[in-house]
Amino acid sequence: MQSKDACLEASGDLKTIATSLMKNIQRPPPPNSGPRTALGEIDLPAMEPGSSIMPGKVNPVIPEALNLVAAQVYGNDAAISICGCWASSS
Repeated sequence: MQSKDACLEASGDLKTIATSLMKNIQRPPPPNSGPRTALGEIDLPAMEPGSSIMPGKVNPVIPEALNLVAAQVYGNDAAISICGCWASSS
């Protein structure tokens, strides 16, 4: 029984980190100055091509991937919490 407490605590800590990442990802980004100006408020690396209509567009691949990882951490925490509750009530 006591060995599961450390696993539940680690899962809760990961969920806290995932929550803070998700908050930062979902905030609206500051306005971008465009590809041909020197300001560059948003500097996302181009991981895949944008659009043929908008050649300077950069798809937000990295933030979306972090969002998926955070959702997976949420699901894992929910599964571990349910298993932990069953183990402690038996």
